[in-house]
Amino acid sequence: MIIAVDGPSGSGKSSTARGVATRLGLRFLDTGAMYRAVTWSAVEHGLDLDDTAAVAQRARDLRLEISTDPGHQFVIADGTDVTAAIREPRISEVVSKIATNLEVRKELIRRQRAVIDNAQPSGGIVVEGRDIATVVATDAELKVLLTADQEARMARRGAEVGSLTAEQLREATLAAAKDADVVVMAAAVADFRPAAAGSSKIKKTGAPPDAVELVANPDILVELVAARASGELAAPVIVGFAAETGDDQADALSHGRTKLTRKGCDLLVVNEVSATKVFGRPDNAAVILSRAGFEQEIPLGPKTVLAAALCDAVVALLAR
Repeated sequence: MIIAVDGPSGSGKSSTARGVATRLGLRFLDTGAMYRAVTWSAVEHGLDLDDTAAVAQRARDLRLEISTDPGHQFVIADGTDVTAAIREPRISEVVSKIATNLEVRKELIRRQRAVIDNAQPSGGIVVEGRDIATVVATDAELKVLLTADQEARMARRGAEVGSLTAEQLREATLAAAKDADVVVMAAAVADFRPAAAGSSKIKKTGAPPDAVELVANPDILVELVAARASGELAAPVIVGFAAETGDDQADALSHGRTKLTRKGCDLLVVNEVSATKVFGRPDNAAVILSRAGFEQEIPLGPKTVLAAALCDAVVALLAR
């Protein structure tokens, strides 16, 4: 079995894929770690990262060992344990130069396919990374597109130069979703955003804040559902996330049920947020709502607990 988890950086691919692999007893491959290992090696050898030929040769020469045990991840490059080193800012800042080197990609795709083949006798593998479903593992039994809005991605990766706008995210999501079996919007795009950049924060000066003009964001989740209804999208399962607050009209869960109906997705993961509750924190439980009528409360715990429960819910829908 091959499960391919695709999507942009910062969308939560690694934690989700690792949780699914753990739940299903499969191997797990973080392809992004392989690009980071090549980057580390090129930097350590003092290579000019713009010298594509030299960097590609370094990728071919690199002795690389990467764990496929979801419970014990490590990366060893030329005999050195670089598990922590490849996550350092100096590597993150330049890894894109390696990832866009076509000859490096060719070499790593070859290695990734070898890892995938070697995992089949033990039951299969969950592979995550960019272009996994469309390039590396096109024959995967299950292809999942995992995406998130700009704020969620920035929270995971820090402020990124050239982050996607809501409109760019919409176009990228709708295009990539055409080949996916399961589409997961890991965070709902806010309904509105400030019309002008830099006007989203209110300064604590004590003076009344200036009026902030808001403009509507595209509702990607609704558009995905509409695309499926029109036949443009074949994905049998569409999953959304919602961070809800209670008010004098209804509690957070009731608002979540209303949103599920309005959005039209198959599953909606609802988490209550407030001044003391933060979405995705281990001390804040979530509830999975299904358009089929069932509701499942997820106990307190790490994200892998939620990922495993969501995997079960998706499998149940796919089996219907």
